[in-house]
Amino acid sequence: MTAIRTRRAKLSQVKLNYAEAGALDAPVLFLLHGWPQTWCEWSMVIPALAEHYRVIAPDLRGLGDSSRPDTGYDTLRVATDIVELADHLGIERFRLAGHDIGAMAAYALAAHWRGRVEKLAILDIVLPGFTLDQMVRLGPDGWGISHFVFHASPLAEVLTQGREEVYLSWFFRNMAYRADAIPPDHVAAYVRANQQPGAMRAGAGNRRQCQRRDDGGGRDEAGCHRRHRRGRARERALDSRGAA
Repeated sequence: MTAIRTRRAKLSQVKLNYAEAGALDAPVLFLLHGWPQTWCEWSMVIPALAEHYRVIAPDLRGLGDSSRPDTGYDTLRVATDIVELADHLGIERFRLAGHDIGAMAAYALAAHWRGRVEKLAILDIVLPGFTLDQMVRLGPDGWGISHFVFHASPLAEVLTQGREEVYLSWFFRNMAYRADAIPPDHVAAYVRANQQPGAMRAGAGNRRQCQRRDDGGGRDEAGCHRRHRRGRARERALDSRGAA
């Protein structure tokens, strides 16, 4: 049975809780969870992955048992936390997989620190700037991903306070492709994590960033992701001309 160790790292802006498994000299794989989950969402696959990798699965800022600052929930800042965690652990290059909001941060990390990411996997998300704005509306099933808009409003915290179990249980039953895929003890763990003071506010922080319009400083999420995409296109064009 693979042992999963949990630790905390004090970084420049946050204290990140993280789980770790596998040999310290194995290739490193960072796993970034989604919302409303914690690192626990990876716990069922970590043992298999740890046979080949040093697996590190942090609770993203504001979520799980990591600290909850008032600001800093844009994807680039969350990505910076992960880079700082890698530096803290003495890790230079690594593989990276992200799910949901963790995938947004993973994309930003790979775009800004390309020399440090060996491989990247994006799971179950449409990135800002890549038609996410077109999908944040009611879908054919009546729900779509309209919760992005709901969580962008401060009303989300008011309406769910003290009702986290009702809301999140409904969320997993109705929004998951397979409602029975998430064990009840995991749902209970996510509910407990989101019942902590400030947790729902922090969880909404990413959605609010996704809804931001460009303030003239180029800090809106969609604009940042589009610039990453254009930058990659220019690099490919330059590489092609160089190869020619």
